[in-house]
Amino acid sequence: MASINPKKPAGKVTLPALKKLVAAIKEVLAASIEMGGTTLRDFLRENGEPGYFKQTLRVYDREDEACRECGTAVKRIVQSNRSTFFCPKCQR
Repeated sequence: MASINPKKPAGKVTLPALKKLVAAIKEVLAASIEMGGTTLRDFLRENGEPGYFKQTLRVYDREDEACRECGTAVKRIVQSNRSTFFCPKCQR
């Protein structure tokens, strides 16, 4: 949502991009809470129901699928032994 390339060093991210990132984080967290969270494997909510936010994820765990914004294939890289998913067109 903030269009930041995940390979960009944190110290190189501009103030306007950081402001966009903060707004995106707040929006995603609020939507996730409203939808009951993200059930990725066997996690269930306090009432035993899964969270339904996973269906709205834009790039996470969607390698080679079409970006929901532009249709470009979502890519996956590994950073610090963690998977990072991103759209190479939207996140420059």
